[in-house]
Order: sequence, then C-alpha cells, then structure tokens
Amino acid sequence: MAHVELKNISKQFGGQTVLAQLDLTVEDRELLVLVGPSGCGKSTLLRLIAGLEEPTSGTITLDGCDLTPLAPKDRDVAMVFQNYALYPHLSVYDNLAFGLRRRSGQAWHQKALDGLGKLPGLNLRSKEAVYIDSQVRKIAQVLQIEPLLNRRPAELSGGQKQRVALGRAMVRNPKIYLMDEPLSNLDAQLRTQTRTQIVQWQQQLATTTIYVTHDQTEAMTMGTRIAIMNRGFLQQIDTPLAVYRSPANRFVAGFIGEPQMNFLRAHPQVQDGVATLVAEGFTLPLPAHYQAADLPPNLTLGLRPEHLYLKTSDPLLRGTVRLVETLGSETLVLCQTPAGAINLRVSADQTISIGEGIGLDIQSEWLHLFDESTGQRVIARSLKS
Repeated sequence: MAHVELKNISKQFGGQTVLAQLDLTVEDRELLVLVGPSGCGKSTLLRLIAGLEEPTSGTITLDGCDLTPLAPKDRDVAMVFQNYALYPHLSVYDNLAFGLRRRSGQAWHQKALDGLGKLPGLNLRSKEAVYIDSQVRKIAQVLQIEPLLNRRPAELSGGQKQRVALGRAMVRNPKIYLMDEPLSNLDAQLRTQTRTQIVQWQQQLATTTIYVTHDQTEAMTMGTRIAIMNRGFLQQIDTPLAVYRSPANRFVAGFIGEPQMNFLRAHPQVQDGVATLVAEGFTLPLPAHYQAADLPPNLTLGLRPEHLYLKTSDPLLRGTVRLVETLGSETLVLCQTPAGAINLRVSADQTISIGEGIGLDIQSEWLHLFDESTGQRVIARSLKS
C-alpha cells in the first residue's frame, strides 16, 4: 500500500508563502495530477513529499508513517525531474542501476535475495549484482530502451532521455512515483505518445503516482483525479470529468478547458414568477434547477465554447466574427457581441468568414453561474442534495 496524506502543509521562502494550510490525500495506486499555473506551488509540494524541502508547518504521512523527519533516501519515493537529471559520464545501463547500487547494504537486500532464490557459490555482492542486472534489463524491456543500454545521455534524443529518467525511477520499485513536468521538453507528438505510455505503465505497476504539470490537457487525460492549485491554495480535487462539468470557482472554470470558458457579466431578474438572467444584449430564462436557487445580485455567466451554437432564425444573441481557426475536425470562432467576446466551436463543414455577422444561441442546461464578488460557483438549491 501507498496511502499519502498531507495535513495543514504550509511552506514559506523568506517572507513569501508558497503553500498555505494545504490538506491533500492521495489514495493507494491512484495517479493524482497536480495542475495549475507556473508559481502556484505544485512543484514545491512534490519536493516536500520527496524530502528535498522541509515544510514550514504540517505533516506528511505514508501509510500512517510520518515522513517529515526522514531523509529523502529513507522515504521510498522516486522522483522524475523535468530536466531528466541523468549522469552524463555514465551509460544508460549505469544510470538505471545507479539508485540500486547506492542502496547497497540496506533493507532491500532481503527482497533481492528472496526474489533470486538460492544461488549456491555466490557471495552477497555477487547476488546483488545479479539482482540489479535483472531489474535493469526488465525495466529496459518495458520501456523499449534495451538497444540504448551502452550509450551515454549525449547520444540520446529527448524522448530517449525521458524514458531513461522514467526507468531510473521505476527500477527501484518505490512506494510512490513523483513526476515533475517530465514531458515539458518533448515535442507535441512525443508528448502525446509518452503520456499514454506513462498511464499504461502506472496501471501495470499499480504504484501510487503524483504527477505535476501546468498542461491541463495532460491533467485531463492522465489523472485518476486532478487537483487544481492557484497561489498556494488547493482550489478543487475531483475526477477530470467532474471538474470539467462542475468547476468549484471561476478560476478552475477558466483554467480547465481549451478554448477557455466564456465569462459574461449578468444579473438575475424575476419576470412573471420566472427567474431569468439578464446580460448585455440578451435575456436568458434560467434552467429549472436554478429557479429555486438563492442567486447573488451580481453574477458571472460561464459558457463553454461547445455549448453555444449558430442559429440563423430568431437567435438569442448576435455577433461579428473576429477570428476563425480551422483545426481540421472542427473550427474555433471568436466573435464580438454586445455582451463581450465569445469563443465557440462549430463543425468543420460550416463556412464562416471574418467580418461576417452571425446569430448565436445557448444550451442553457450547461450554463455555469459564479458569484461575481467571490468567484465561487453558485449551486442550485435543488442540486445540493
């Protein structure tokens, strides 16, 4: 098992607070993705778990054992860094074997010997060498880097270096993998390929993994759950789909999703007993589940680009096309409306030109409401149960 719990974690550098009273639980065998903008504290949080930094306050436990006083080498965690951190003078084989050799004389010996069985005529050091060789070659086979074992890092491509860095962590068979933006130096195609492989490896190894990224696409496609951070605070933690459909606040709503969610200023109004939402240029009847909600006087209306659609007859809102981005399978359109700039997705077979006037309507069942003063999501009273 590898159940990680962080309680009331704070971290300050000088007078600057990087993490503030953060509570986080990582379940056994899950792949938790920490996501957020640069400087939000996600890499610092990873370094605290690894023991590379000490928390200003709070505790970090692994299966109930307090890690806070332990040195990094005693925590049974393996970390993969953004810059690979390979030893340039060592071969790929020796880079993979380095961590196991460093642990010579520690408790892992018994596991090594149990795995090897009886090997008559071999002393302890020889048995260690056999064990290390078997582990290195097994991981090299999984990562498909067997032909590279005799090369040095300078002779490898970026993708090959990244697989070696992953292998160096995997070969130790730790309780936890910590990955700090490991794909940021790869090109787009290789990133997509490698993140799929990481998910497959994680499922195959069934090891608790905490993965840091600022790329929300990586977070959405990889995580069992995702934790969104901003300015040292945990904003929301849930499954990717739950975060996308029910963001806790305006920050999460704007950070998760590409293109970004549209935000329009609005206020509620009751006409003939029916609650409506009034924005510049249109009035929208609120869905039934919002009719009984306590709505603040000033709202931010959130609309994802896929929940707007073109309408030629009696549209809710009219706008002028300012930008068209053709992506092959779909087209992204930016239009200017009386309520503000709005992004929408349309089918690739629809022809739209810059400067063209278009009509828009809204799939109101998918709208999101946020309190303009706090940024928090407004929950319909009928949905609270």
